Amino acid sequence: MSIYAPKYIIIKNYIIEEIKKGNLKMGNQIPSENDLSKLFNVSRITANAAIKELSMEGIVERIQGKGTFVKKYRCIDTELYPETPKSVKISSESLESSFHILEKVSLIYPDQIICDKLNIPETEKVYEIIRFMSRNDEIIAIDYSYIPYFLFQDKGEVNFEKLNSMYLHEFILNVLGIELKHIHIHIDAKSPNDYESRIIGVPSDYPLVIWDTDVLNKNSILIAYTTTIADPKKYRAFINFEI
Repeated sequence: MSIYAPKYIIIKNYIIEEIKKGNLKMGNQIPSENDLSKLFNVSRITANAAIKELSMEGIVERIQGKGTFVKKYRCIDTELYPETPKSVKISSESLESSFHILEKVSLIYPDQIICDKLNIPETEKVYEIIRFMSRNDEIIAIDYSYIPYFLFQDKGEVNFEKLNSMYLHEFILNVLGIELKHIHIHIDAKSPNDYESRIIGVPSDYPLVIWDTDVLNKNSILIAYTTTIADPKKYRAFINFEI
């Protein structure tokens, strides 16, 4: 039985396979959006979406006026998903490019839900990180991420702006230097609160898709998580298995 995969995922996997085979080496320029759109008979928007994801995952690097080049291999054979042959990730079914906007970073005392989730006392502060997912200047999803403050101790000044171009697990791995083992994803549905209704631009009784992405360290202890709230008509989540 064949499994549906959006065209931009097919393009993304094609480039990854070319890197694995050695046809594209570190520092090599990958095909342009125009070349990829012709090769796969898709729009340049679709090709751009594939390159955007590769860039966000640190596999390629875009250099203005020059093109896109192979950066590194770490994300291709990740150890974050040991139960599967290669990787599993959640993404959007949209063929249009979207990106994160870091809205707010606050150091807060957690409520009971956060305490229970992270197994920390109410006296242990956490960073609450709010990001918007934007496409065509329209906000289609909100990310709420929570990371205990003690994980930042002895790290010096941390550049949270990196979360504009990184997934939460990449930020924890690359910026905080914490070795990870698993990511768990739980998908559900909910109605928006007043804030979410205003930001995403939907009525209060409008059903939104919601998913929690749990990040676990090498000892399988949950150390951070993100709750994503999205308009299902504009941001359809799916889980992509690479086998």
